[in-house]
Amino acid sequence: MGSYLRSLWALPMFLVAAKASADQALVVGIQEYRPLVAASTLGGCVNDANDMAAALKKDGFTVKVLLNSDASRTGILGELERLSTVVKPDERFVFYFAGHGRSDPHYALMPSNCTKEGNDITTETLHEAVKKIPARSRTVLLDSCFSGGMSAGEMARGGADDLKPRFFDPFSDRSIKFGPVKKTVPAPDAGAQGDSGVCYYVAALSNEQALEGTMSDGKRHGLFTYALLSNLTPGEIWGDAHLGVKKSIGTKLQNSGRTQNPSISATYLGAPAFDPPGTAAKIPPTKTLEEAWNADNPDPKKLQLKLIPEQDAVEAGRQIALEIKVGTPGFLVVLGQVDGRIYPFFPASGSAADASVGKKTIRFPEGGERLFFDGFGADHVKAMLFSSAASAASVLDALKAANGQPRDLVLARAVNDVPVTARLSMAVGDSLVGGLRLKDLDGLYQKIAGAASPAEQAILKKLSAASNGYPRGRTWIATASTKKGEPTKADREAFLALLNLAIQYDPLYDEASMGEKVSKRLRDDAKKKPKGDKLLALNRALLAELFPEEVNPDDARDR
Repeated sequence: MGSYLRSLWALPMFLVAAKASADQALVVGIQEYRPLVAASTLGGCVNDANDMAAALKKDGFTVKVLLNSDASRTGILGELERLSTVVKPDERFVFYFAGHGRSDPHYALMPSNCTKEGNDITTETLHEAVKKIPARSRTVLLDSCFSGGMSAGEMARGGADDLKPRFFDPFSDRSIKFGPVKKTVPAPDAGAQGDSGVCYYVAALSNEQALEGTMSDGKRHGLFTYALLSNLTPGEIWGDAHLGVKKSIGTKLQNSGRTQNPSISATYLGAPAFDPPGTAAKIPPTKTLEEAWNADNPDPKKLQLKLIPEQDAVEAGRQIALEIKVGTPGFLVVLGQVDGRIYPFFPASGSAADASVGKKTIRFPEGGERLFFDGFGADHVKAMLFSSAASAASVLDALKAANGQPRDLVLARAVNDVPVTARLSMAVGDSLVGGLRLKDLDGLYQKIAGAASPAEQAILKKLSAASNGYPRGRTWIATASTKKGEPTKADREAFLALLNLAIQYDPLYDEASMGEKVSKRLRDDAKKKPKGDKLLALNRALLAELFPEEVNPDDARDR
């Protein structure tokens, strides 16, 4: 895992002489919540607010700082109202917030005196308050998030326990313990705001968490704020800074099983930081695969990417589909990313000639194929719609030549046109499909791989059938019985993917080998040949009865 080299007095950000204009900023940091004491889980928000305030002051901003109890709902909105009467049209304005966000009962920032039911600041309320400030540029920086979908309990084993999300979920203790997959209604990402007159730069995509952790200075900070303060230099355009921020966060989260992708209003990518759009030359050409991967330019009217089912976390082996809505003709390239490596997903041929698309909806898989993730942790899919075949070819040709090499690969031809983009990031967890996290994955692995009993042999046979067309699964079937000791991560992933594929096809029940080992209710249910959710529930219950030490029953959530 990487580290940042930064001290407050060596920040590259804003190291310019103070200007005569009275640019204004409101900086908020909250980690102590009253009366909602359960939300007091963070330790870096005040550090971040103080560092951001110091950096802004160096750039000539007059900064008002609200910390903890001073950052009440009335305190924040009142200060925004005051600023709307004093900021002049030739001045810049910045609003910064470090603290919790939430999505229930609505998308909102949580002031220090919020309650479980409300007394918060909705995204709409914040937008309207900022729009009233008559500055020449308005920037909103949010080191917070509105999704709990990638909580630690849903990720692969061995995540970085030091990291905490800046998202409040009143049921988080239970969800982290048992790790059921959550379904969410996505919040709008900053990049999808369009030309709203406000530059939004938010810490994470709508289906991710904004994380904080202990950094190289020994203090807790938000990953987004720490990376931003480390990467933004005087006069730098947002697009260049954004690439640096994403690279820093990616380094910090490498091998952690987590993902965090900051999002910025696309209109401002070519503008100098804290200035209005149209005040700088266009973004420089993309020269490396990493730059192409990190660059975001979302426009939902032109390109949308959707996971079916719509979830921000899935289980290894769960069958899924991808839907891509293309709203304007262009050249479509879809990439996947696992463990720092990028691979082509569309067009299947890898040829730019097959990347040409019109206005249409594309859905994968097709023709009886299966699509699923089999690697625990964070997986990503990105769609890019180019205006020219040459730009699409530059990315595809580089990937073809590299055969899955790391994403810092230099492109043979620089990409001059900025593509419209859409991105999905999701957690791939080690639960049974639709159920709870296993009590003992390794124990279940060893029993089924060992196949010492007739019931275990019957289940292994089901896994073998599920491995058809899945090379990694076929390799596991061929070698599982010969391996001794603790399974590797790759073996765990292949095993659980096969098990989840199997429980989605047919009942695992085998009368000859299981008979009286499972309850009469399950035997009767198996004879009905259930489908869909009923089939999944049957198979999860059967595994829980056969392997009570390794598998959580569905009702463990309520115990």
